[in-house]
Amino acid sequence: MNHITVLLSSKINFVFAALVLLLSSSMSFSQDICPDADVEVATQSFSYSPEALTVDAGTAVGWVNFGGTHDVNGIASSITGAAYNNPEAFSLGTMSGNASGVCLGTFTFTVPGVYTYDCSIGSHAENGMVATLTVTSTSIVDELEDLSVLIFPNPVSSTLTINLNNQSTLQVFDAVGKLVEETGAVSTWVLNVSNWEKGLYTVQTQAGKTHKFIVE
Repeated sequence: MNHITVLLSSKINFVFAALVLLLSSSMSFSQDICPDADVEVATQSFSYSPEALTVDAGTAVGWVNFGGTHDVNGIASSITGAAYNNPEAFSLGTMSGNASGVCLGTFTFTVPGVYTYDCSIGSHAENGMVATLTVTSTSIVDELEDLSVLIFPNPVSSTLTINLNNQSTLQVFDAVGKLVEETGAVSTWVLNVSNWEKGLYTVQTQAGKTHKFIVE
């Protein structure tokens, strides 16, 4: 075997090894971090992503920690201490994450409704680590997707009116993600915001759609 043949063989072996390494890395990266989950929510810094999620009843949701120390608290607000009164209570324990992702755990949602949860570690919730999850059945989804919301006046200083073409539960969050007001299924909701702090607020529907208004 001459020098050229040896050199060519070495190059082929190197390329083959590189392709095997690349393929194995891609296969590992594509695997679900929470293997039992149908849907995954990412946690990192002071956020859950997606912040608002809508799933069908019976869906297993997994939370993956990509950095820091976090938990999932669906029991009571870490900001106010008030019970969330979710359709069913849920929580996942504290765990540290890394850039590759660590599964905090999964929870299967079987009871339809709107769930609110936060991270109870330190001041994470106060810094905006609050999220919602809407559980619904497939006949309901079409109605919620067609939901239209009219908010007026906007900006508002005293009385705010929210009109919907279909009934929906509604939640209002302030600029840092703190739950300010909520209501059961309604088609019209009138709020007195004269004593509210000035700033940007978000109305979230049962389907997880958000709409903004300003209190001035």
